[in-house]
Amino acid sequence: MADPNPRRTTHGGDCDGTETICGKCPSGWQRIGVFCYYISTDTSSWDAAKDECIKKGATLLPLKTQEETDALHDFIKTDRYWIGMRRDKEPEKWKWLDGEMMSYSKWKSGEPNNPTTEECAESYYGEWNDVTCSRTLKYACKRGCC
Repeated sequence: MADPNPRRTTHGGDCDGTETICGKCPSGWQRIGVFCYYISTDTSSWDAAKDECIKKGATLLPLKTQEETDALHDFIKTDRYWIGMRRDKEPEKWKWLDGEMMSYSKWKSGEPNNPTTEECAESYYGEWNDVTCSRTLKYACKRGCC
C-alpha cells in the first residue's frame, strides 16, 4: 500500500538522483520514513562492510539519534552488527563515516574501552560496543529511498 503522506527527498545509489516522491526501496531493503535500510545476511569485517554498503549506493549505518535507533529496533533482527562509526586519531573521539563527530551516544556501560585495539563500533543488543575492526559481523546500510 502506498504511503498516503510521501515525503520528497534527494537520493543517490541506483536511483536517478532527482527529487522524487519517496515511495520504494530496492528489493531486500526496508523503508522507514524517507530512508531505506538493509541488514546483511552474511558477515564481514568493518572495512568490507563499509565497502559493501558503498557498492549498494548506501553508507554503513549511522545511528545519530535515539529516534532512528528506536525506529530500527523492530526491523533489525540481529543482536550484533556494524555501524558506521570509527575511533578518530584521538583515542577518546569517535567519528561517523561522514566525518561528523559523535554527539548522540548509546555506549554500553564501560565502553568504549581498549583504545589501541578496538577502533570500530558495533551495535550490541541495542547498545554500542567498540571492537576490533577485523571481527566479522553482520552490517546495516542506509540510503535514500527511490
